[in-house]
Amino acid sequence: MKRLMLLLALLSLLGPPVVAQRTLVVSPDVPTDDPGGSGTTFLPWEALAYNNPNYLNLPVLTLPVMADIDALHKMDRRAPLAGGAVWLISVESPTELPPGGGVWFQPEDVFSYDGAFYTMRFDGSSSGVPAGVNLDAVFLLGDDFGDLIVSFDVPVDLPSPTGIKTFEPADLIRFVAGVYIPFFDASASGAGVALTSNAIGADHCEGVDVISFDVPTDLLPSAVFPSTFIPGHIPAWDPIGMSYLSFEKLVLWPITSGVDALTCQANPGRVYEKSVYPFPIKFSKPSPFLGPITISWAPSCSSGAEQYGIYEGSLVNLRAGIYDHKQLTCFDTGLDFQETVTPTNVDSYFLVVPYNFSEEGAYGIDRDWTRPPPIEIERPQPVAVGDRCVPPQILTPCP
Repeated sequence: MKRLMLLLALLSLLGPPVVAQRTLVVSPDVPTDDPGGSGTTFLPWEALAYNNPNYLNLPVLTLPVMADIDALHKMDRRAPLAGGAVWLISVESPTELPPGGGVWFQPEDVFSYDGAFYTMRFDGSSSGVPAGVNLDAVFLLGDDFGDLIVSFDVPVDLPSPTGIKTFEPADLIRFVAGVYIPFFDASASGAGVALTSNAIGADHCEGVDVISFDVPTDLLPSAVFPSTFIPGHIPAWDPIGMSYLSFEKLVLWPITSGVDALTCQANPGRVYEKSVYPFPIKFSKPSPFLGPITISWAPSCSSGAEQYGIYEGSLVNLRAGIYDHKQLTCFDTGLDFQETVTPTNVDSYFLVVPYNFSEEGAYGIDRDWTRPPPIEIERPQPVAVGDRCVPPQILTPCP
């Protein structure tokens, strides 16, 4: 404990502590012993969180036995069960969920699961997917209301805006209004992906298309050498640099186990507004006292928040229409939604901002009451990068 306190003290001198590693949620295609050596065997109907170099021993999602997860996406929406999230899932084979409930999901379907209910999200057969075709990658573009991106395990003919089009097993396809539109054309990316390679997991994370392949796959042009990506070594296609990157290399992941489903962290969201929760932020004592105060808040509206930063600004400047807040602390010790801080001014306002490894959420909304109807104004990030907990920001509506 003394070493931990010393480390935190050193970090406070060096700069704001941040989430050290990105979070990936993955599911193995066969029973896989924990590469971290815990003795746990991860099963195909489970999903586990990975923070390089650690695998969480307990799954963040568990389906009934033999309901093998074939595609997975973590939605922004929060849920009291199922690891605190709502999941989009496709299964490997026809599966009755819940067992005995009389509802069967096919390998070409996508359903949502919140820990209590299974709800059809994409009915493959009614959407033109031929029988015997397996949907093995899925994610939403943007937020929970975005278009569905899917991939299939074999070449498949599907209706596109220009007529029937053949999509390859490594392609990512956008489903919009009953038609399928190329999102990632595997054969046109770089030197092309071999038809023998199948995309068995995918997501759009940090501005790149992250893809897991079922077999060792050579990808060129590549920013890494060797350019052959084996199961457990997850590449990403950079649409700006037009090359493949090494997105994540799961430590000691066995080559005999495919990463059958993967999803990145959800969006960080924002702390709830007063109209939704009794209090968005609460203080232990009011200003203008100068000294330590305890700030408490409601959780982010999104399941992707991993940490919270507290920002402080001058009320004098705010009354003049100027936002000047900057990070006061970037660490919620214990993740208990409260933190004791010492204000730098006697006349301050405070904002609580959720964030994760890759991006920061919203700073909340102000309303301009000077004109009817009131106009909602998104509070801005500080201009200086050094005044933010995490420089990149994503603004999405609360689900």
